Amino acid sequence: MKSVIIIAFIIIQQTSFGQLEKYSSFEQLDSLWAGYMLNNQLDSATLVFEYAQKEYPERDKDITYTLGFLYALTKRDSLALVMWSYGQPKGYYFGLNRYRNNEQFKNNKKFIALAGRDKQIGDSLNNLSHVEYEIRLPENYSINKSYPIVFVFHGNGSKMEMSKVNWTSELMHEDFIAV
Repeated sequence: MKSVIIIAFIIIQQTSFGQLEKYSSFEQLDSLWAGYMLNNQLDSATLVFEYAQKEYPERDKDITYTLGFLYALTKRDSLALVMWSYGQPKGYYFGLNRYRNNEQFKNNKKFIALAGRDKQIGDSLNNLSHVEYEIRLPENYSINKSYPIVFVFHGNGSKMEMSKVNWTSELMHEDFIAV
């Protein structure tokens, strides 16, 4: 009986990965990924971005960043190092300082070298950066009504568009001003 359960599990996993083809845009996959992340389903989130890597090469920067993050989070260190090594010559910034105290990277010479180069990339980007913001009013906004304001800050190489997925909801659209 145990072997039947294992076989069924493998079939379910393959089917769910195969169903990624029904998503017709990177943004849809990004939303799916965010849902998996919120539910701490890191392996499913990783599968989504491994699929996106094949289907959306024009989103290489976002995908490389996210896969590096997911591989580090799931302690697949060698894969994280591959992503970071791949992206750095292209000028991708990963915010590797956040991993400096992780036990798996603390004494890793390759990581230390990548983190040093990442800091240089981050510093050069900061010298070129400017503040970008967006204000979203509730759907039925009225100047005569008061609304709570939510300020959303992203960081560590993330972009505003990527962060929106994590704070968008029906309640936010109806009752809050978001900056």
